[in-house]
Amino acid sequence: MPIHLTKPRSDLNLASLSDATIRPLNSLIKRPRNADAGIPSADAYESLAPALELYLYKNALRSLPPVIWSLQHLTVLSLRHNELGELSPCISKLRNLVELNVAGNGLRWLPWELLHLLGDNGALRRLVALPNPFVQGLRYSGSLASGRQLRIPFNKDEMESAILKYKEDVGNQAATEDERIQSAWLLKLHQALAFRMASVTPTDATPRSFRRPVWKRHPVYIASTPVIFFSISGTPLSSNPAPSATGHQQRLIPGTMLDFSLTIPSQASHSPSLLELAARECSISPQVSELTDLLPTDAPEAVLRAVRLAKKAKEEGGRVCSVCSRSYVIPRAEWIEYWHYVPDTLTASIDELFLPFLRRTCSWKCVEGAVVEHGFLR
Repeated sequence: MPIHLTKPRSDLNLASLSDATIRPLNSLIKRPRNADAGIPSADAYESLAPALELYLYKNALRSLPPVIWSLQHLTVLSLRHNELGELSPCISKLRNLVELNVAGNGLRWLPWELLHLLGDNGALRRLVALPNPFVQGLRYSGSLASGRQLRIPFNKDEMESAILKYKEDVGNQAATEDERIQSAWLLKLHQALAFRMASVTPTDATPRSFRRPVWKRHPVYIASTPVIFFSISGTPLSSNPAPSATGHQQRLIPGTMLDFSLTIPSQASHSPSLLELAARECSISPQVSELTDLLPTDAPEAVLRAVRLAKKAKEEGGRVCSVCSRSYVIPRAEWIEYWHYVPDTLTASIDELFLPFLRRTCSWKCVEGAVVEHGFLR
């Protein structure tokens, strides 16, 4: 509720105000313990942590100031209908964030670090991500291709029936490859939800219509794209383009659940390169935005790219490896992970069914850590 503070009044008597009048002040003033018993002592007052809400609706924002990520008491952040092309991984610092709205921007994926705030990992309970031009990991077919929503079964019997159906669809040799891939994704989703459903016992006294699907409040990992490795200067080592290098016209970046060959270069190491160390120093310099103009005209492209990445890292508020949590400037590997996260409802549209999360690491060696951590990309 908005509170408007005007000219202070010296004759204001809080005791004479009604509850309806004083209730808005509760966000600023907290009554001491045992306040009705008389004049409270100094140790009777309780500390009150602020709960900040920031609404930046329709401000044509293309980037966000890093100071936002230092607002530890931010509970609501609304960024809808701006011009954001990417969301900083630093959003994971907002550990008290309860609601996030990024609808109506130009986002093609969400930062993987946002997963730290979902489910039991954080306080975030409401994520509004659509509409946005998110990339998709598969081509939809059948009823989903026609725009129909997917309904998640509520009870165990319906869930088991759905799992059997998707198993049959996966093994149907007459189906197209796209149809089998879609069925495989849906099969993995339903199997994961069935496992969680089995561990939850609803209260019999709670009417069925009022039971929330608590077994859906955690994200479910589905698939990932192949890993793209980068050189020490940030150029891809593969002929396949990195997700971050694809244009907005490319809406399909296929993900797979199958084991695919992942060859990590033999010289993989956690140690940063000299160029990376120099880029880190540039990223903390107050003059980082002017460094490009100070370089000689024949400066190597690798140096120019490192300076540009240092400037971008500073604008984002810093970058942290998604595996080892160390700071970095030049990513050495990246891929997209597709996750299901629709916690409050049993229906989902194709746009929200599998959300893309971009993941980056600071070294080639950290990719091995992702393999151990999640058991995929083998």
